[in-house]
Amino acid sequence: MELCSGGRLIDQMVQEVQYSEHRAANIFKEVMLVIKYCHDMGVVHRDIKPENILLTKAGKIKLADFGLAMRISNASTTITSTDCRGVRKGQSWITVNSSMISMEE
Repeated sequence: MELCSGGRLIDQMVQEVQYSEHRAANIFKEVMLVIKYCHDMGVVHRDIKPENILLTKAGKIKLADFGLAMRISNASTTITSTDCRGVRKGQSWITVNSSMISMEE
């Protein structure tokens, strides 16, 4: 495990109070690249929030807390889970490589 001495993103957000649009866009872009990497490796995190985004001293982003993560075999797989909640009649939808994965209760 790597030390992320830059702290958590949530702590930095509280400390800085307001980000410029450019800074926020850069953070969002980095988070999307990390998520894409996870999906390419067959992992769906399922708990992405500022508390689970760590920063290195150089400002790079690391994703933490894979306790709710699931492995997927390919983008056409339907994943069944007992704890998924969604906005469309109990279903959650995740986009992986431009394909939809349905996670039904």
